Amino acid sequence: MNRRYGRAVKAGAALMLLAAVSVASATTHQDWWYNPSLSGMGLNVGQQGQNIFVSWYLYDPTEDPSFLIFYGDLQGNTLTAPLRRFYGPEPDVYDETLWRGEIVGVATITFSGPSTATLDYEYDGKQGSYPIVRYTFYPINLSGVYFGGSILTITNCGEQNGDVAYPNVYTITHVGNSLVVQEGGSDGCVYQGEVQQQGTHFSGSGTFSCAGSGESGTWSLVDVVTTDSSFAGQLSAQNNFGCLVNGRVGGIR
Repeated sequence: MNRRYGRAVKAGAALMLLAAVSVASATTHQDWWYNPSLSGMGLNVGQQGQNIFVSWYLYDPTEDPSFLIFYGDLQGNTLTAPLRRFYGPEPDVYDETLWRGEIVGVATITFSGPSTATLDYEYDGKQGSYPIVRYTFYPINLSGVYFGGSILTITNCGEQNGDVAYPNVYTITHVGNSLVVQEGGSDGCVYQGEVQQQGTHFSGSGTFSCAGSGESGTWSLVDVVTTDSSFAGQLSAQNNFGCLVNGRVGGIR
């Protein structure tokens, strides 16, 4: 291979890898959230950087629809902020002077995992707490060919221990909860298993085998963030030689 061409290929692969994996370099809480036992109520969580904006839609004592909001910067995995209620005119007769708001209490949202959280609240003399999860209202299909790779830490593997980065191509077949991932060409590894969708996120687990190296083992994925053109998440795996792998994997299509 021409040396200059080889450097260009490696540089292009590295850029592609970093672009793919950086899609989900940190957990994003942006999504619809709800408690399955509280029909008709829920929260819309927006996130920009470490700032969280939460709109909580619920019902008032007269059973009419209402909403409250709170916002601010995350402290670790928690946001505590004043709970606010706003009033104003209807859109077709909007008058800026009639818009007003007030602080009615305080709320705390604590994210205990990629797709689980707890809402604690106190307002209008009421207080309570309940768990919430991401709300899935439309099935996302991950099938496609993705160009990307993985950034991994290998342990319990002798001389292979260390941090590595692998550019790769992933061909994903996703039917229902079943997932099959062909890594690279026909001599690459094949990952099979089941995944569960939680809002815009996925998690899953299964087994893998590699035709070229004779490796096999188990894998799990958590905090998999998806867009129309990409995926990225946290991978853990162990092969039949006892080697452990942890890191991030992703791709763009």
